[in-house]
Amino acid sequence: MKNKLFLKGFTLIELLVVISVITLLMGISLPALQMARKAANKTKCASNLKNIGIIWAIYTDQNPDNLPDAVSLPTAPIISSEMTILKSLAPYMNSDSVGIYQCPQDDLGYFADRQTSYEYLPGLAITFDPANMQKIIDTSRRSPEIISVLADADVFHPAPKDVDARLTVYYDTHVDWLFISIP
Repeated sequence: MKNKLFLKGFTLIELLVVISVITLLMGISLPALQMARKAANKTKCASNLKNIGIIWAIYTDQNPDNLPDAVSLPTAPIISSEMTILKSLAPYMNSDSVGIYQCPQDDLGYFADRQTSYEYLPGLAITFDPANMQKIIDTSRRSPEIISVLADADVFHPAPKDVDARLTVYYDTHVDWLFISIP
């Protein structure tokens, strides 16, 4: 009886075919994964803004006669003695939650430079002062769902086609797009 030894295995061509199929599948799935990552980052940013909006609501509930008088960060120049929105809202939040001021898509370094990726909209930087009375009256006539409080400092997230938009938290604490321009 003759024993024939047969080696069972893959041929070089079979291995190359398997590797090429795996490469093709990865090439197809990576763009989908990147889109999913961007969508998750947008959701995290919206959640951060919602949390800041809740802190904002607590502030305005406890200080009914004024709004935070703060500089518009991170795009405005800052002087260390000036009040920032972070300092204004700090007593109303947990010290461990300063991470809510960072947008995960902030690749421009706003958070690294100014400790926030969101801009306090300076139109609300008013106090209850007779000199600001007309501004307060004009603001109070507007519906809370259209008064924006904080927005992305730059266009970090993909928005509807051909429109510049920033995620924004509004006075009534809902988060939506703030459309900058329509070409």
